[in-house]
Amino acid sequence: MFYSKNPYFQKGEKFSSSKYGIYLVTRLTGYTIQQVKDLIDRSSNATTTNRTNVGTFVLDVDPSKDNNLGYKPMNDYMRTASKTLKARGYNVILDQTSTFLTNEKNVLGYYSWGSNDCCDLNHGIPGNTYVNGAIGGTAVSSSARSFTVGTVYGQSLSADLIKEGISGMSGSVNEPYVPGLMHPDVLFDRYTDGYNLADSYGMATPSLSWKEAVVGDPKMIIVPFLSFDISSPVDNIILTSTTPAFTWSVPTSYNGISKYQLYVDGVLAKDNITSNSTTLSSPLSVGSHTWYVRAVDTQNKIATSTSTYTLNVIPNYVQGNTFYVDNVLGNDNNAGSQTNPWKTVTKAAKTAQAGNTVIIMKNAGVPYRGNLTPLNSGNLTDGNIIFKGQSSSSKPEIWGSDDVSQSTVGGWTMHTGGATNTYQKSFATSTNVVAVGPSISNLTKKIKGNSINALNAGKWYWASSVLYYRLALGESISTLHIEAGDRNYGVGDAVSSKITYKNLIVKYANTFSKNPNLVFPIGDNIASPSSDFRWTDAMFKQFIRG
Repeated sequence: MFYSKNPYFQKGEKFSSSKYGIYLVTRLTGYTIQQVKDLIDRSSNATTTNRTNVGTFVLDVDPSKDNNLGYKPMNDYMRTASKTLKARGYNVILDQTSTFLTNEKNVLGYYSWGSNDCCDLNHGIPGNTYVNGAIGGTAVSSSARSFTVGTVYGQSLSADLIKEGISGMSGSVNEPYVPGLMHPDVLFDRYTDGYNLADSYGMATPSLSWKEAVVGDPKMIIVPFLSFDISSPVDNIILTSTTPAFTWSVPTSYNGISKYQLYVDGVLAKDNITSNSTTLSSPLSVGSHTWYVRAVDTQNKIATSTSTYTLNVIPNYVQGNTFYVDNVLGNDNNAGSQTNPWKTVTKAAKTAQAGNTVIIMKNAGVPYRGNLTPLNSGNLTDGNIIFKGQSSSSKPEIWGSDDVSQSTVGGWTMHTGGATNTYQKSFATSTNVVAVGPSISNLTKKIKGNSINALNAGKWYWASSVLYYRLALGESISTLHIEAGDRNYGVGDAVSSKITYKNLIVKYANTFSKNPNLVFPIGDNIASPSSDFRWTDAMFKQFIRG
């Protein structure tokens, strides 16, 4: 065989002819001049995905080839491609049956055995529709042998997919043997990671001076930027300065970066930034703010940073700071002070640092709904992070449930297949706890029944994302208050350490705590229908994780 190894094969960088000593060449061709014009138009209007679910990748494995060690690698390349693409959030059809797939819609990437598929019935023509910017290939020895109308088939032709509407295609002009074929796993990995058509096919082709021909606009891309992210100030940081410096990584763009834009609290705060750092001309207000960055290329295509971070401006912050949470008077955009408290325990859990104390205010009839799972840990130098109620006589309640009452959210309908007075409602979470009563302040945990269609009065059941409840004597679905466990944990996590909890009541969570080191009496286990777990003054030291 007279070929040379491709030095650019399986690389992960933009192509450089000076570095690799070669050129990447693609063709613009088809059966007719009009098809070539259409291909150019599709390329110039290629779908911009930025890793979102636009279009579907169709990978058609022929399982009969798995029995041949020479052919099996191509099936495995398709399987690898499927895993990569799914991990990036793309729609993927990986067919591993004997069926030759046809008539798929909105295809963004395609690879198959073409006419070599065991069950092809139409010269390897899939009959798909494609989104602009779609690319593909087939494991066929001579699919690029001709782009002339009337070519005798024998093996399938790349030109048929161009006619159907694909925007990029690789094929062989003569027998390349499987080791010389383009690798679809590399192709789709690079193409969805921001590389253009020529680079993607170049990195996917193992051999030079051999049999492969690539059709398509070499500069066509569907991801105009390689992903980038913000870096500083870090997420959930506490800052004493009102004029912090913002920094982020530099994205790779084939078109080149024209400018950056900084968004604070969802609003454009600074435009026409030329480097990957900046400060604001006006100080930030005291409290919490979100921020992210957008990059704009020379063609006015926009990419947004992968993350949006939160920062907390608290000018008078000290290491032993005390924060406050009030789910009636608070707001998570506040500074968390006694006069300007936060609203949720989730905000407190994400923000509190070593040595901080968080006082959670009790409001009768208004439970906290959220997980108190600290993001940070305490330490020996600064001390534990303490989460506590106001006092032993004023303990706030953290509920792991959602209000699913008919009067609040609706959706309860009569269940026709079971006992009388059985109602049902869509509820996605597999719940372990249901509490029912005339009001939010007067609830009773109910016992789970054994089946949907044989519920005793006052019992509940959950199956297949549906919650069932059979009314007890005198109850009305329109006036009942119903709570269903929606969150798995009330407090704690499996990572953070040196956390102290005190004077808190946890109710209606599906389990008690994610932290395996929080050991408590069986009778107080939140997963038990008998009672709720309560942190007491005498017990709280037992639950300090160190």
